[in-house]
Amino acid sequence: DIHYDKFDILFSPATSPLVVGQPFYVDLNLAAISSRVKFNISINGKMLKTNVNNLSTYTFTPKNTDPQILNAKVELKNPLTGKIAVVNKIYTYQPIIE
Repeated sequence: DIHYDKFDILFSPATSPLVVGQPFYVDLNLAAISSRVKFNISINGKMLKTNVNNLSTYTFTPKNTDPQILNAKVELKNPLTGKIAVVNKIYTYQPIIE
């Protein structure tokens, strides 16, 4: 039995970059989190730490205007089946020079 005991709002930019005078779209979703479900999260192969709400923050500084690809991966043991589940998502951001 999974008990969700923490909730948060997830923001996912649907457009990139953020430019003055141009629309910027953000997808929003509800995150329902069970503090009993442990997982590992990484970006581009780098393992991230989670805070008390099981959220991770990844920071990077673009060095040029090449598209930045973030390959996110979450691995967890499904508490109902005992099998390892893997979720992958790729985000691409376009840096601009101000």
